[in-house]
Amino acid sequence: MKIKVSLLITAVGILKAIDMTKMKLSTSYKVRQILNKCEDAIQDFQAIRIQLAEKHGKLNEEQTQYEFSTDEAREAFQDELSEVMEDEIDMDIKAIHIDLLDDYLDIEPSNVEYVSWFIEGFE
Repeated sequence: MKIKVSLLITAVGILKAIDMTKMKLSTSYKVRQILNKCEDAIQDFQAIRIQLAEKHGKLNEEQTQYEFSTDEAREAFQDELSEVMEDEIDMDIKAIHIDLLDDYLDIEPSNVEYVSWFIEGFE
């Protein structure tokens, strides 16, 4: 399945919260597999983000963040990063049926869109 980088980044935070929920072993295993694959994909994105930051900026003395010498450099970084965020990643993920999760999870309606891609059975 293909998923946008921006959606994946948001989903990882929600998945980490789901990962802390006690549920049946088989369901926990499935959630963990999805989270692991997502975290691996996020690491690839983080490497690209750092490359773009190095291209347009310079790491500060504390080695904590990148600083940009001009507004144009910052905008160029943000533009290129926005393009990467719109990229789609092909994820080899098997969706989890909603019946396996429904009894365990309470989720805000605004977050459903971020996790619906790995849950099958929504109607």
